[in-house]
Amino acid sequence: MLFAFCLWGTAQAQMQGPVFGQSTPVVFNGHPLLALADAGGLPSTERAETLIRRLQEALNRTPGQRPDVTTEAINGIPALSANGMFLITVCPEDATASHLNQAELAGRWQDALQYGLTNAWQTEADKSLHRALVAAGWALLVGLCLTPFVKIAVERYLRLPGWSVNGILWLAVLAYVLWRLPYTTRWGTELGTDVVRPLVLLVFVGVATVLILYVCSRMVGRYFEAVDRMRTGAQVDWHWRHRLEMIRGAVMAIVRAVLVAGAFLIYLTLLHVNVAALATGAGLVGVVIGVASQDLIKDITAGVNIILEDQFGVGDMVASGDQQGHVEAFTLRATAMRDAEGHLIIVPNGSMRIVKNLSAVPWRWLEMTFQLAGDDLKASLHHLETAVRDLETDGTHRVLAREGLQVTEKDGAVAVRVRLQCRPEVQQNLRTELLLRVRDAFEGANLAIPTLDGVPSQPDLTAPHLHPSKP
Repeated sequence: MLFAFCLWGTAQAQMQGPVFGQSTPVVFNGHPLLALADAGGLPSTERAETLIRRLQEALNRTPGQRPDVTTEAINGIPALSANGMFLITVCPEDATASHLNQAELAGRWQDALQYGLTNAWQTEADKSLHRALVAAGWALLVGLCLTPFVKIAVERYLRLPGWSVNGILWLAVLAYVLWRLPYTTRWGTELGTDVVRPLVLLVFVGVATVLILYVCSRMVGRYFEAVDRMRTGAQVDWHWRHRLEMIRGAVMAIVRAVLVAGAFLIYLTLLHVNVAALATGAGLVGVVIGVASQDLIKDITAGVNIILEDQFGVGDMVASGDQQGHVEAFTLRATAMRDAEGHLIIVPNGSMRIVKNLSAVPWRWLEMTFQLAGDDLKASLHHLETAVRDLETDGTHRVLAREGLQVTEKDGAVAVRVRLQCRPEVQQNLRTELLLRVRDAFEGANLAIPTLDGVPSQPDLTAPHLHPSKP
């Protein structure tokens, strides 16, 4: 019965609400600080809970700074605050319960609250330092593990030195460590915001641009391979493939320029740069650059016209002004040619106003005049005719047609003119082969070897280096 009566009394007390007329101790971070009495219609328990909550908020407001408790009078009543945040008011009921006046009680409460906040701040600082050291250790370990993999990936796929991205990685690790440590949080924040973030964004934008450029390069390459396979038979020749290669290079140059410009604008946007204002301010700079780069624009325009009009291609023999040679490389800005002496000549496309494509003609005439010596002219003509006929029937030298031998006599000497029609790219080889065949034929018949007439710069038929069997 007694136990049931106690339970009934407890339930009635809970239904009636808080009990007034008693003091409640305030315990913060495991330390009792002070005792609060009922005041202003509020029970002491509610005042204690409110004070503990405000102490925790004051502690969290400045994590790296120790809170300072101050006392000020509001309408003659002492009020305590910490770092500008109101904590508690010393009411007359509190002074009555403690048998002190309000000023003395305010001083004691200030010391007690300062002790409690300092102790809690120091405890939290120790825990934060421990957590920061653990996080810093993990960050250093992750950095050490990622360094070799980043170096290999950057050098293999981005073709950049490994230290470049690894430097950014370790800057990020340093910024994180400084940010986690209590006394260097501001330094870590500034380093991460002002240095690491722009560099990391630059790496991500650069990697994305390289990947997109790789995909575009593969797509363009597959497209031109498909176009090349569509042409069959006689249409597939070296000129066609070189032209496709030139067009592919020009398309990739345009794609590369567009991607780089787009990546630059995206990077500025990620850095919260006003691109519109920048473009407006760069208008005048663009005009100045345009005026200064007129030659470059002219060269690129001429390069586009060369491709569209199919004026020449890689491998063609071209002549422009005083320069002549085989085209080895072509870009939208310039053409690289190799002359007969082996010199590499770079000609801007804008300066190639008149271009002679010596490889564009389907054939050329190879004309050579031989001076016959000796008394047996009939045998000499027979062996010369045989050498020319054998060269014509040999399909490897591509003799398209030939005229009959034209024999003339002047000042007692007999001259025989040989005219062969051939492709431009085999003209020089065909001339050398004919010289070798004529010499072999005349040497085999023990006849005097003829000489070339009127061409002093041509190699001598009797020169040993023209025959592979001669030392």
